[in-house]
Order: sequence, then structure tokens, then C-alpha cells
Amino acid sequence: MTPRLGLVVLAFVIAACAAVVREPGPPPPRPGEPVHTWKRESADRAGTVLYARNDTTLTLIATFRLFDCVNVDHPCGELPERVLEPGVVVEVITVRQVNPRRDHTFNFSFTARPQ
Repeated sequence: MTPRLGLVVLAFVIAACAAVVREPGPPPPRPGEPVHTWKRESADRAGTVLYARNDTTLTLIATFRLFDCVNVDHPCGELPERVLEPGVVVEVITVRQVNPRRDHTFNFSFTARPQ
């Protein structure tokens, strides 16, 4: 390996490690809560990603509802049903800002039932 190629490989490894450090993993399960949900800023910082994880041993059908939407590109209301397999993290929706100069906010609720 030439010194130049070694530097390129080292730079790639450092960049990959930095990306892993910046991207936090999903939160741990909470006792007594069958479905865990959370929001995180999107990678491009132009929106918010809503995630869900089924912490049971059953496949669940979940319905999510957005409300109190301000400056978002998706209408408030019910989203299509989602299948939540046991232990799998699902990206429910990415809600983006309409006007990037203003903050965006939304709240959500959900219901889940066994498949």
C-alpha cells in the first residue's frame, strides 16, 4: 500500500467512524410499554423523523395520527396503518419544514393491535 493510498483509507475510516458516533441508536425498551416511539432530527436537518419499535413478541398493526402541525409538509391526521414486527425499528414518517426559516412542530399519537 502506498503512503497516499494509506492516507485515503485512513481518512475514509475516520469519516465512517465519525458518522457512526453522530447517529445515536434507538432508545432501550421501556418496561410495560409494548411499542416505543421517538422523534429525531433528519440527517439533512430539514425535518423530523418519527420512529417506532415493537417491543413485544407479536406482530402488531399500528395507526399513527399527527396533530398540532405547524410549518410541516404533511397534513395533520391519520397515517396509513403500519405493520410492526417484533423488535424491528420502523421509520414511520419524515415530516419536513415548509418554510426553512421557521421552526416546525407536530405531535403524534398511535394505537396498536395484534395482527
